[in-house]
Amino acid sequence: MLIFSAGHKHLPMKRLILEVSIAKCAAILMVMLILASMLQGCSDQPTLTIHVRSQLQEAVDNLAQLVPAEASELKRQKYEIVDFLMNLSEPRPNSTLQRVQFSGSENSADLPNSSVEVSLSPCQQAEAVVVFDAVSVVMGMVRFNMPSKGISFEAWVNANPQTANALLPNIDKFGKATRAEERAGEFFEIAKKVFTSNGFSAVFSALRKSMTSWWDWVKLSVSVIAQILLWFGTASEAFIAQLTFELLSVGRLSVDFDSCAKVCEKHAIPLLF
Repeated sequence: MLIFSAGHKHLPMKRLILEVSIAKCAAILMVMLILASMLQGCSDQPTLTIHVRSQLQEAVDNLAQLVPAEASELKRQKYEIVDFLMNLSEPRPNSTLQRVQFSGSENSADLPNSSVEVSLSPCQQAEAVVVFDAVSVVMGMVRFNMPSKGISFEAWVNANPQTANALLPNIDKFGKATRAEERAGEFFEIAKKVFTSNGFSAVFSALRKSMTSWWDWVKLSVSVIAQILLWFGTASEAFIAQLTFELLSVGRLSVDFDSCAKVCEKHAIPLLF
């Protein structure tokens, strides 16, 4: 399980080496998971290769949207990034990908989901907690452990009020569901709405701050995003089946979801069906 935190500049050397080693292993694992998922629905090897390449390219584009500060370099290096991931290989130490440095842009416009203080209503604060829970579950399923500090979804809720309010019907149905499959289905809809609205930006921005190598950050992020894209796309049925069991052990989820439903009903926030 990979744990990341802000402030990588002063990390001990042994920890930095361990961080990079874990990142490499995790990235390879993610690509293998993608291949396995693709194999379930495709037996033709050339077609499979095309699908995996397309999925990885989409993941690079998605990462560029999630972390705009790195968008220019990601777009410039997209096809080379995908080639190395497809081949499960590493660029040479003096190659372009290994020499790319993180962009110095850190303003709030570039990182819309960064931890900034915003004024929110009680309902919006409850929505931010639900979003954190949903993102934590999804990232946990790709073996990421969300840091307890440094990530907030209040800025995302503030910037996307309609999408945040659109979660409320699913939150309400989640609380009223009597079967595990129903809860999983509602959770899936919540997580998908957050993901497709760039709600995972805070996670990959925080990961960016925790790593020293641009290439290792890209490799790990793209691999993870490719898997998430599969879960919200062609592998959605398998993902919901996984969620059915995953949610059985997440007790805090029900408490936070129920609290959000009650708070937002009390403050009369309109539900968008």
